[in-house]
Amino acid sequence: ALVWDNDLTGPFGLIAEYSLLKEHEVEKMFPLQTSGLPPSNVQNIIFIARPRLKLMDLIAQNLLQEEQKGGFRKEYHIIFVPRKSLLCEKRLKDLGVYGTLANIEEFSLSLIPFDYDLMSMEMDNSFK
Repeated sequence: ALVWDNDLTGPFGLIAEYSLLKEHEVEKMFPLQTSGLPPSNVQNIIFIARPRLKLMDLIAQNLLQEEQKGGFRKEYHIIFVPRKSLLCEKRLKDLGVYGTLANIEEFSLSLIPFDYDLMSMEMDNSFK
């Protein structure tokens, strides 16, 4: 299952449509929210998020809620877009959920193709 930072669903939708993700065995996709994750029987849950402290709080809240539910063992992963943040990793440690994560990775998303000759530069702090 993929759990998306709401601000990343649009840019990722330009790269990989839902049908393509389904073809690659992505069973479920959920938005990252305070209400937690809907019940599911997936083994791997991958959070895809920007490196923001408020998002780390949400991820930690979701992880703690999942652990309280019990059930079969799940593996949790985080992919930071566009880069990892030591401050975010520290926040996850402080919230007591860092050890429950099997993988912490990063995905550099800086250019998104709209067409064969048109790209979108996704750099928040550029040209401001």
